[in-house]
Amino acid sequence: MITIKSGIMTGSFDVKKVSEYSPCITAYLLVADALGCNLVLKNLGDKDKKIAESILDVIEESGGIIHKEKDKLWAKQTGVMKAVEVDNLPCPEMIIPVAVLCCFLKGESIIKNAITLRTGKVDLLKGLVSELSHLGADIRVEGNALKIRGKQVLSADACYSWNSEEISLAVLLASLRTEGELILMGENSDIIVKIFEKYKNFEKK
Repeated sequence: MITIKSGIMTGSFDVKKVSEYSPCITAYLLVADALGCNLVLKNLGDKDKKIAESILDVIEESGGIIHKEKDKLWAKQTGVMKAVEVDNLPCPEMIIPVAVLCCFLKGESIIKNAITLRTGKVDLLKGLVSELSHLGADIRVEGNALKIRGKQVLSADACYSWNSEEISLAVLLASLRTEGELILMGENSDIIVKIFEKYKNFEKK
């Protein structure tokens, strides 16, 4: 069990060193930026850059600010970030960080083809909706799509990892805008400590 303590993450992030933990880690990091963190991404590989381009497009469409400087990337939140309609992401896993971002955008966002998250060993779509709902997110599946009505903040609660690195990372992102300390239980939940131990406060029990 891990307690995720409040506070944003700040610092320079070497993507190459942590990309082995998640093929779409760049997407999670840029969404963290768009939710108020101050992370600067560096040392991106070709695949990381492709993922970054897609996620930066979503952030920019929502009203966030993006910045590209040679091999460095970051994004910034603004006070006018609004709902988006998203389709054709490069890989299904990217739906997860985008969904967390949408939980905090004004209005109702739509992520199409979200059922692609159900093709693996774990039903990631079910896990994502379940855990974000525990935190008070207004999120539901309609047909092939996810529909999410954004809120300013969510409420801390106990969440389960579904034995998935992706769900653990989603819970971590959501914790950036939750009130109170969040508890994460289950296998593979320690992935967030391995990646973010220099950037955020955790307590393992």
